Formats: sequence, structure tokens, C-alpha cells
Amino acid sequence: MLKYHEFEATTDPGLYWEKNLLNKDGVAILVPGQYRGSHTIGIHQGKYEALKQQKPMKVYRDRNKDGDYDLIKESIQEGIFGINIHRATSRKNGKSIQIDKWSAGCQVIAVNDDFKMLMELVHEAGRLYGKSFTYTLIESKDIV
Repeated sequence: MLKYHEFEATTDPGLYWEKNLLNKDGVAILVPGQYRGSHTIGIHQGKYEALKQQKPMKVYRDRNKDGDYDLIKESIQEGIFGINIHRATSRKNGKSIQIDKWSAGCQVIAVNDDFKMLMELVHEAGRLYGKSFTYTLIESKDIV
């Protein structure tokens, strides 16, 4: 049986991290593509269970702090940067409508209940198929 779920999420880093860079090369913006086995169940920032990056992924780096994310091919880096998949809020029935400090390049789900559902699905899939998960990022322009 095929199941489909759609969650409000962002792949953009928050403006806070653009202005207060964690990496001298700039803020991280994930390059669209498929990253096989890129994530596993783990603890995000030592706080709660999420999907943690375990294999290299490609990111654009933008360090000019102008509020416009430059996706320049020459700025691409590949590595393990902590591009996790986590929630934006812990509030019961909560939803975050701003990125701010929630993401320095992670993939962040806006609605707490959606994140809970994702983690339930991840645990079910982990029991059936193993604890390594593939992440695929596509752009809305690629959806017909």
C-alpha cells in the first residue's frame, strides 16, 4: 500500500544564522538531489530524537550576509555538516511560521504534530528496512 504525506517545511537557513555565521565559508543551503543513506535516527543537538546526517551531502555556501541566498556552483562543499531533519517547535499542536534560529541549514518541519508523525513513520520503516534513510530534495519548479 502506497502512503503519501506532505509536511510544511523549510530548507532555508534562518536569517539569524546568516548574520551570525557558524562556518567561516558561509551559511549552508542544501543542493537539491538524492542523498542515499544520508540520515539515521539520532539526537538533534543533544535535545530530542530526529534524523541526523550520517553521510556527506552537498551544500552551497553563502557568506555575504545580504539576505539573498546565492546558489553559486563554485561555492559548493561536500561533507557532514549536521544537515539534520528536525522540528521547528516543541509546542503541542504548535506551528512555527518563521525560521530565525531554527535552522542553520537543516531541513525543518514547521508543525510539531507533523514531525511526530514523520518520526513514527521513520521508526516503523527502521524496524522493517533498517535505520539508514535516503533524503531527496527537489525544487517546486520540478513538480509538474
